[in-house]
Amino acid sequence: MTAATTTLNPGVGGDLVLADTLTTVDGAAAPTNARAQFAKFGWGGANEINSVTLSKGLPVVAAQGTPTSRSGTITTGGTAQQLAAGNDARTGVLVQNNSTADIRVAVTTTASTTSGARVAPGQMLVLLQPFCGTGAISIWGATTGQEFHALETV
Repeated sequence: MTAATTTLNPGVGGDLVLADTLTTVDGAAAPTNARAQFAKFGWGGANEINSVTLSKGLPVVAAQGTPTSRSGTITTGGTAQQLAAGNDARTGVLVQNNSTADIRVAVTTTASTTSGARVAPGQMLVLLQPFCGTGAISIWGATTGQEFHALETV
């Protein structure tokens, strides 16, 4: 790696950034003077950074909460039903559509053919706070018996 500096917007006295002078791009010779800007990965508060290195990675926080199954089937096709009751301690919701037709999941309204997030067959919807809310969550499917897998974490 050959570090060099590049001036951003040189006509107006732009900032300097570090760049790597490239010799190859995707296995082929790089164009003359080709450079890639360095991206700095790290974490920290205001006005500080803790660099990510091979020996010091990003801090990871394990998922918190206990999952409770909310899995089931659509009991009456074309009619919304409750997926999960209101829960002030909710931290997330996961819904996988195990049926062959779309289902809809709504957090702030009642799910219907046009309301709520559409979850296609085989697809999964994952909502974490604040997007999963703390109010009741409803689910809708056009056909009785549509199967879904759902977890609520608190």
